[in-house]
Amino acid sequence: MDTWYEESPYLQVGGGADVVQLSVNMLFTDQRRFDRFAAQRLEELERVDIPLEVRFGFNGDIAEEAVRSVAAGRPYPITAVWTGRNHIPYGRNLLTRQSRGQWRLICDDDCQISPGGVEFMLAQLQRYPVGVVGL
Repeated sequence: MDTWYEESPYLQVGGGADVVQLSVNMLFTDQRRFDRFAAQRLEELERVDIPLEVRFGFNGDIAEEAVRSVAAGRPYPITAVWTGRNHIPYGRNLLTRQSRGQWRLICDDDCQISPGGVEFMLAQLQRYPVGVVGL
């Protein structure tokens, strides 16, 4: 297993946007779940027409080449973060604290982003001063 996180818990792929409206945070528990869901979640985000960033959080071992392969050519920056422990709330909080977007979409590795779901979420957040919108 390639342990890219031994020197740094961060792996940046793609350029950073100056302004980020939406931070999409995804937590993965292991390589199998990453391989199964990551590319599909990113493809769902290709339909979104706002400045966004993606942050992957890993509770387990994930190979660097798998992250780079899935992230290659995406039109938004992707940061991978190794959380250092198998603790889902800790991983979610770590990603949220580091997010730069005005809004956050927290998406577990097995969640599906429905067509128009992100746009719906943003419209609701702009219309109502709420803290949580379910998709």
